[in-house]
Amino acid sequence: MANLFARGVHAAWLASLRRPTNRFLAAIRAPEATQARKLHALLARNSDTAYGREHSFHRVATPEQWQSVVPLSSPESVSPWVERIAAGESKVLTRDPVLTLEPTAGTSGSSRLVPYTQGLVDDLMAATGPWLFEIYHQWPQLLGTRSYWSASNAPRTSGKSPGGIPIGTQDDSAYFGPLEGWANARLTAATPDEDSAPTPRTPLERAQRLLQADDLGFFSVWSPEALLELLSLIEANFDEVLATLNPARITNIQGAIQSAGRLTLPALWPALTLISCWGEGTSKEARTRLEKAAPGVAIQPKGLLATEGVVTVPMGQVEGSLAAVGSHFLEFINLDTPNARPALVHEVQKDASYSPVLSTSGGLFRYKLGDIIHCVGHSAGTPRFVFKGRLAKATPSSEAPSCI
Repeated sequence: MANLFARGVHAAWLASLRRPTNRFLAAIRAPEATQARKLHALLARNSDTAYGREHSFHRVATPEQWQSVVPLSSPESVSPWVERIAAGESKVLTRDPVLTLEPTAGTSGSSRLVPYTQGLVDDLMAATGPWLFEIYHQWPQLLGTRSYWSASNAPRTSGKSPGGIPIGTQDDSAYFGPLEGWANARLTAATPDEDSAPTPRTPLERAQRLLQADDLGFFSVWSPEALLELLSLIEANFDEVLATLNPARITNIQGAIQSAGRLTLPALWPALTLISCWGEGTSKEARTRLEKAAPGVAIQPKGLLATEGVVTVPMGQVEGSLAAVGSHFLEFINLDTPNARPALVHEVQKDASYSPVLSTSGGLFRYKLGDIIHCVGHSAGTPRFVFKGRLAKATPSSEAPSCI
């Protein structure tokens, strides 16, 4: 019954994602025109703001003029503007009202607040929707299975700013549309009566809850280490964890472990098909260890999705993730010539390394993320990138690749 329900949810979910996926595919076939429209929309919407007036948005008509008129920005330069928003001032960075102030998840330095508008939410969904659509078409055996989402590495903060704007959220619904967010929540691995079950308070309780889901097919986590630690935790507390399961489930797990000759993730979750996690840059070694712990399971490296915005989206079974040309206006600082004009999407060269610059509907304009990405080729005219790491001494906007 649960499986049929999940299949019904997935069918409605995928149907709702077909239109944004078609828009995404059209965008990557015409990246230059798509980006020009994106910039025009940002200017039309935000010229009559405090930031737009101070930085002469009205003088901009082309991407090249945008680069010559509007300066590059950083967390430090944006901070005073965000403080004005937090104090309750409107039309500071965007004409659209700020819904929340989301904290970043930096590995050093203090956490910073990023304004979230409905426009930014829509732009994020323009990338995450097609990614989800692609996953369930590329791995159709996931239909009807449950999933586990460790959906954000950002610090969980709550409260309100002095001006009354909510600070932080308790989930990552901002990255997903209403239907897919509801589907993710309903299909997350848990006990059958998850609505009434208490929230797991410890890693061991979470492991016990996850093991009750024998139909778990998809893990979405940030670091490969998270699943390696989960496996180690279960192994170290094996008898205690199994004691919470029904006899049939215990027998199946014991048989699968005996057949595999060791404890593996597929032995615990026989329906496990796909793991989405960091797999590039500093996460390569951990991904290799995870592959050994999950034989036969596909591992998809995440695209680069920072709290501030989306840069790349993993699509297809080729190396690298596609530039999210339909979400924000993107620029790329060539690290071989860092003082030169940043490349536009259609100017990106294969085998060159870049640091991305975002202009978003959330009000970050020409914002330097501080990540390093390497172009490995193009699909339909749009560059594909792999994540390499963080720029030295860069103020982090999010941890390692803060990704989908």
